[in-house]
Amino acid sequence: MVNIPYFKDKRIIIIEGIAGSGKNTIQERIKDRYNQEKFRVYDFSEEDLLFSWKHFWIENMEMHRIRYLHSLLDYCEKLIDGHTKTVIILNRFHITYAIVSEYRKEAKKLYDRLVDRLRGLPVHIFIGRLGLENIEKRASHSERKDEIWRIHQQKRIKRSNVRSLSELYKNEQEAIFKIAEKQGIPYSVFEFKGSKWVLKDGDLVEVDARTGRVTKIKGRG
Repeated sequence: MVNIPYFKDKRIIIIEGIAGSGKNTIQERIKDRYNQEKFRVYDFSEEDLLFSWKHFWIENMEMHRIRYLHSLLDYCEKLIDGHTKTVIILNRFHITYAIVSEYRKEAKKLYDRLVDRLRGLPVHIFIGRLGLENIEKRASHSERKDEIWRIHQQKRIKRSNVRSLSELYKNEQEAIFKIAEKQGIPYSVFEFKGSKWVLKDGDLVEVDARTGRVTKIKGRG
């Protein structure tokens, strides 16, 4: 079994992408990889980072989130200071914040400062990408049957002034890559293709989408 490559000089790994793009899967694979290299791994889910869909409609969440993200980054800096074998994995962070926020003036200043801080830290971002043919199928999370989830989806469609959930996620995916390019923080892309996850950016890794088993790797020597 071939391992997912890791960036030994990076201490903060951020995973971004629209719903259904494989963030949880790749988080587990990255965590396993760093554990194999005897790193001390601190990993945070999207719920830990206040990005669960259940947080979405809470009043003043935009300000709560940005202050929390700064506090978390303070914590991350303390964890990695002087510890070359410590890594923090964050499932959603600053790019998701930009996507879901309305950017009130005070929050915008704090957000710009957050991005500046990230640029000065050993950060690498993994971004999940879905092909257009898979967006509706995977991003809708059709396995979720509860009424509250459907209400959440409907409210998001209405607020975003789009006709469907697939259009919403298509727009969000385009925005994610525009933000990543503009901010200039190093990132890689992983993409769902049939039954495989493909990690791009110099390395090609094929991972079974159900089990996470890596079957092939090509790329840098």
